[in-house]
Amino acid sequence: MRALTSIAAACATLVCCDQSLTAALIYVPPVVFSGTVKQSALELRGHRFQPNTCELHGDTVKMFMCSQDYSPGSTPTGCYMRLEIYPMPRDSGDTVQILLFGARNMLLRFTDHREGITQSYQVTPADTIYVGSERSVGAHPDNYSPQHGAAIHLTEITAQAPAMFGTNGVEPLTIEDGTITGTVP
Repeated sequence: MRALTSIAAACATLVCCDQSLTAALIYVPPVVFSGTVKQSALELRGHRFQPNTCELHGDTVKMFMCSQDYSPGSTPTGCYMRLEIYPMPRDSGDTVQILLFGARNMLLRFTDHREGITQSYQVTPADTIYVGSERSVGAHPDNYSPQHGAAIHLTEITAQAPAMFGTNGVEPLTIEDGTITGTVP
């Protein structure tokens, strides 16, 4: 019994006092989403077993953000968002396009497993060609530059989309007052 107590005390000391081990266990996401999704507050911070990512592919920024309870296993839980921001036109003369990202240069995929059913949504650049489309996504780029080490701060993120065909969801997606903060590694 004394040997087990000594082993337990040694392990506790190692875990509590080894700063390098503690630092390895701390998860700091590169990007975080927060906002109102389907009329409920939601924060997508990820976790160390399913971390958020932000990658630069040429001049396209690709982000993956998930809830702290997200697990993609055989019985998925939580929710996730994929957001890709494609290059914006340099001089389109369209002030709205310059000031506000729109679906012409964004791809959004959101999947929600929180209510015991899978509800998936997608908005692609082609979805909003027609005025009055039921699919849209937009954001205000307070700070955005598609380069390594650049800070990202997107505000006023909004989206709407019907559930994708073949998923269990019938409730449409609405995202309001969304914010993404972080950096491009």
